[in-house]
Amino acid sequence: MSSGGSLFPVAARAEASFGSPYRGASIDLFRALRRMSRACSKIMSKNNAYLELLRRAPNAARRLEAEVPRYRILPAGSNESLDVTRWIETTFPIIGQRIDWSQVPGHDCSLWTETADLLKAFDRMVSLYNLRDADVVVTWSDGSCPSVALSVRGLLKVAVEMFEADFDTWIICATQNWCIEIHHDGSICFAYGRP
Repeated sequence: MSSGGSLFPVAARAEASFGSPYRGASIDLFRALRRMSRACSKIMSKNNAYLELLRRAPNAARRLEAEVPRYRILPAGSNESLDVTRWIETTFPIIGQRIDWSQVPGHDCSLWTETADLLKAFDRMVSLYNLRDADVVVTWSDGSCPSVALSVRGLLKVAVEMFEADFDTWIICATQNWCIEIHHDGSICFAYGRP
């Protein structure tokens, strides 16, 4: 590093040869490289999140890639992913690791034993409550698995794989203040949350 403090030897030589006008250029170059590095980190983070989803829920990841043109993967532990969990916990009463539906006014629950029953119940809720156009986040009980943001229309295309990705699944729409919980005990429940 030169006495001028430049991090780049070429910029330091230019600074030494031509004087201080290049000092600003080397700082601008450093800032541009730092922005580029952050952008690459974000891309790598997204790629890593996809690879993690592919590892933990391979069928869901492959179907998303093939069938849903618009979706985002929220890396596990990211602020956005943690916001989903916080939203569920502050909007609905929790007992153990699930929503306490007995404490939620106006909830709608159905029982299912086969995947076909689950899909029918989900489709009924989507139609009955006019949820088809909503943008949602799907998250699972495995907190180390990335969450997925997509439209309900997109979710309908890949529902089987998304619901089978883990024991318990939550589909939330914070903007419309509702949640669907699919629990491994054979229940699927919908309700609007506390205001």
